[in-house]
Amino acid sequence: MHLDGKVVVITGASQGIGAACAAEFARAGARLSLSGRSEERLRQAGGDALLTAGDITSHQTRRLLVDRTLERYGAIDVLINNAGVGVYGASWDTPMEEVRALMEVNFFAILGLTQMVTPHMRARRTGMIVNVGSIAGKMTLPWLTLYSASKSAIGALTEGLRMELLRDGVRTMLVCPVYVKT
Repeated sequence: MHLDGKVVVITGASQGIGAACAAEFARAGARLSLSGRSEERLRQAGGDALLTAGDITSHQTRRLLVDRTLERYGAIDVLINNAGVGVYGASWDTPMEEVRALMEVNFFAILGLTQMVTPHMRARRTGMIVNVGSIAGKMTLPWLTLYSASKSAIGALTEGLRMELLRDGVRTMLVCPVYVKT
């Protein structure tokens, strides 16, 4: 896919994989809309990108991200669902509040944003949804069991979306990195 002039939305863009993607996509000529919790870090990562700071688990933040992107650029060509968190510990001993918070970021925020963007892509009969999973979603890791479960759910979602959207010209991709320095 040629990225020059394409509108790319990246969540979790204030650091790590998201910030690295923002830099590479900018070099390739993409027009960026970046989201993350830290406005200051987004400014450092984003250059002249459209920045939307906020909690991606919030419906209002997701709505603002989509609406502002469409207002500025008129389209969304690529959605990169990158925002994510981890929980390290025994699954049998992790407080349910932490488990729910993990699933809100790693699954429900991705699903919510995908549901907002997909109708736009379907109407245009083009688009790419990239979900950042993890090798832990393919192979459960001890003490990262809950993280593995959340990333496995993203894999299933991505595969299902691929089949559901095939006739509409919208493609999906699951990226499963190993350990990264963030």
